[in-house]
Amino acid sequence: MNTYAHNPILNNDTFIPDVEAHVWADGRIYLYGSFDLQGKLTYCSDIYHVYSSDDMIHWTDHGVAFTLADTEWAKDCGALYAPDCAYRNGRYYLYYCVPDGRCGVAESESPTGPFRDIGPMANVHGIDPAVLIDDDGQAYFYWGQFDRVRVAKLKENMVEIEPETAVQPLSVAEHEFHEGSSVKKINGKYYFLFTDTHRHGNRATSLGYAVSDNPMTGFRYGGVILDNFGCDPQTWNNHGSMECFNGQWYLFYHRSTHASQNSRHVCAEPITINPDGTIDEVPMTSSGAGDAIPACETVPACYACGLTGHVRIAGDDASEHVLVLDEIRPDDILIHQRGTARITPHRYMHQSGSMEDCIDVAILAEGYTEAEMDIFYKDAEATCEALFAHAPFDKLKDRFNIVAVASPSADSGVSIPLKNEWKSTAVSSHFSTFYSDRYLTTSRVKSIHNWLAGIPYEHIIILANTDTYGGGGIYNSYTLTTAHHPMFKPVVVHEFGHSFGGLADEYFYSDAPSPLYPYDIEPWEPNISTLVDFESKWKDMVPAGTPTPTPVKTSPEEIYTSVGVYEGAGYTSKGIYRPTTECRMKINEAPAFCPVCQRALERLVLFYTEK
Repeated sequence: MNTYAHNPILNNDTFIPDVEAHVWADGRIYLYGSFDLQGKLTYCSDIYHVYSSDDMIHWTDHGVAFTLADTEWAKDCGALYAPDCAYRNGRYYLYYCVPDGRCGVAESESPTGPFRDIGPMANVHGIDPAVLIDDDGQAYFYWGQFDRVRVAKLKENMVEIEPETAVQPLSVAEHEFHEGSSVKKINGKYYFLFTDTHRHGNRATSLGYAVSDNPMTGFRYGGVILDNFGCDPQTWNNHGSMECFNGQWYLFYHRSTHASQNSRHVCAEPITINPDGTIDEVPMTSSGAGDAIPACETVPACYACGLTGHVRIAGDDASEHVLVLDEIRPDDILIHQRGTARITPHRYMHQSGSMEDCIDVAILAEGYTEAEMDIFYKDAEATCEALFAHAPFDKLKDRFNIVAVASPSADSGVSIPLKNEWKSTAVSSHFSTFYSDRYLTTSRVKSIHNWLAGIPYEHIIILANTDTYGGGGIYNSYTLTTAHHPMFKPVVVHEFGHSFGGLADEYFYSDAPSPLYPYDIEPWEPNISTLVDFESKWKDMVPAGTPTPTPVKTSPEEIYTSVGVYEGAGYTSKGIYRPTTECRMKINEAPAFCPVCQRALERLVLFYTEK
């Protein structure tokens, strides 16, 4: 019986993505990867840990192996990206990279470190280093993204490349290579594993491979080995490696948990190298290299993986468990029929027609006690006034129904973890989401819809009874905002722009690239662009001769209306563009949505309501 651990293979509170796995001379398997910090809003931290095991069940955390603080040249770079490790001449060489694309080398006499920094590598620029030492002793160094991926021979010192040997082993056009190089020699052939963008609108969710008889050139695309699409809120990012342990080949990869793309767990799946050299695609699983999870065993939620449809666990005995489809019957006595009685009290703030002809928006009370419902209804009225004061909602008012739903809370106000204030409220909302003071959200989706059962609605606005600044807008889910802060009205409209309209934030923080918006992908939101596919955005609204980037406007007549290509949006000041100098999706002080946002919102309303 196989007794390997389930996925994720490390502790539930350990977030190690971008793993390179190596079996060294001692027979143990070692994992080298980035180190995510739960709650951090960006990928990776400034440290590496090394993990090892002799059975893939019990893993040893060898502690901090290397930090940016150990370097003089890169200590201010903020993060350590995907590493690799190689062994030669009694030393282990750790290859690392930082966000600006520079790579460095550190060394140790131990595979677990601590590693001493040697310094940056000359003639190398690009992330995700990988190393292969061939049977003849020649070492090869791989690095880079997109069509800037390179391979070169490493000198004997394992620190310098031979720059004259550098070539491009893969291409975006032929292989749809994104990043994440990892190379192994198997049965005399060279296998190049990489992050593959063939699927899902060019999202980097797959691990693909290519095969060659040469470590530097001639790679032929083999296909996808694993796809982690849907594993995080953005369905974006994968990076892995292959290694043989105790005679079995495994694919190591990562998937996200905690509703965050930045809390990534390492997982493993057994794979087979077929006699013809191909590798069959395998799914993400909960069991990984082990047995199915027993039906009656309580396990952490992070074990759940890829469950779709209506499923139950069944089996012939205690050791065999399989997933099977289970038919759902509407007359099942265990189905709670909601929406037929005890419907939450509600009032229509605005009613234009039937639910078949109009967009039904429900405004839900959060943190209002029974005694405070008159205050809630006034806040709901103010919400309506704010929405319909903005174009295009003002001229499309007759296409909306808005109902205020008086869901009572035991306590007045909402939870503020920063102040150690915890309240019992209708949908259990709280500030400090992802440790941001102003990010107000709730994960109690079931509670939201239970309160709304029996009331027609397509879109939801949740009003929080607090004067603390904040909110959140989740596309096609809900707007949640505070009702008693002075900026309440512009904020609720802004967040509705997110949740209803799918509009992006147009503000920015720094020059650092945003992991949410890779520069080589056109964002799906209609009001920002990387210019990869600007024709699909607002290019038709930009006057001829307008420079890119467009200089910001300063006159009050132009800052909200002059459409151009203004750099700075999507949380970064570089490489992402917005339509106007200012807009409701950029600052609270803006009196209106910009013309591009207005057009996008109008198109959406007409899409919903025109027959």
